[in-house]
Amino acid sequence: MDSRPVVDDPESDLASRFAESLGIPCQIVHSGDALPFAGWENLPAPFPEPVLDPYSDYYLSNYRLIARQSRVVLTGNGGDEVLRLQARPYLKFLYNGQGAFSAVSTLAQYMLSQHKLPPLGAGIRSGFLRLIGKKSLDPSFPPWFMPDFQRRMDLAVRWKSMNASPPSPHPFNPRAYASLNDLTVASQMEFLDATWTGCALQPRHPFLDRRLSRFLLRVPLIPWAMDKYLLRRSQIGILPDEIRLRAKTPVTQDLLPLHVASGKFHPARVEPPSRFIQSLVNWHILTNHLQQCTDILLYSHLRPIALFHWLENVDKYGSVRYSL
Repeated sequence: MDSRPVVDDPESDLASRFAESLGIPCQIVHSGDALPFAGWENLPAPFPEPVLDPYSDYYLSNYRLIARQSRVVLTGNGGDEVLRLQARPYLKFLYNGQGAFSAVSTLAQYMLSQHKLPPLGAGIRSGFLRLIGKKSLDPSFPPWFMPDFQRRMDLAVRWKSMNASPPSPHPFNPRAYASLNDLTVASQMEFLDATWTGCALQPRHPFLDRRLSRFLLRVPLIPWAMDKYLLRRSQIGILPDEIRLRAKTPVTQDLLPLHVASGKFHPARVEPPSRFIQSLVNWHILTNHLQQCTDILLYSHLRPIALFHWLENVDKYGSVRYSL
């Protein structure tokens, strides 16, 4: 799946050429024209719980498409969490345990072999962005909750707890250990369950296999967990170098702001909500944020809209009762 035609995404071309070299079929699905909340009004049944992502039904529809051909699908969930890490915790571990020479020599060997610095994770980039006044894209506490609802449910404290980094006992790989033990992994796996996809398809997550996770948490981060070095080395002679050595390219353009900028999606153009929603959310404040926000923070402000659509489907089928 790629983001064409809205975003020029070359990864689908690389996947097609690699599949052709192996003689296996490859079907590319273009997601660029899929609009937020599209198809939610025609769901055969409401989602089992409210969802946060306005593109959820489109993502799940791809699994229903896969189910026409197979009963098992492999995912890449967990790969970045254990194979694309930062060097600072490991260098600190070496410095504390074996002295400065060990840390410096390990860093020097990596720089000589890879001709670049490893990602250190020292906060230099984020600090520079703050210095030049670039707005952080980390979600802040939503300003549109009704005061009584916010106070009764202690939402500010719960928000802070939910977004806090959990302590990690791992001596040199705290980030991977924390990511494998927080709610992210559980939510990813639950979201692909048949309860959500609505089809008989069993996802398998090789990178989340407990045996592999235990092994990867023992591997020295430098060089093996720098930019997926271990995975790249393991694929010598299997993947073409064009793919194997290709740099990890971050997503620079998100579909949601692009859909808003093009005029294809108007986030604030929503019917007046039910009294129940209005008891939770100050709709006037929310609408102002939906009109003014032009970046990926818009996802956070769309959560009440997602709840509104979900409750509409629940009322339509009359299968769930809710109260607060």
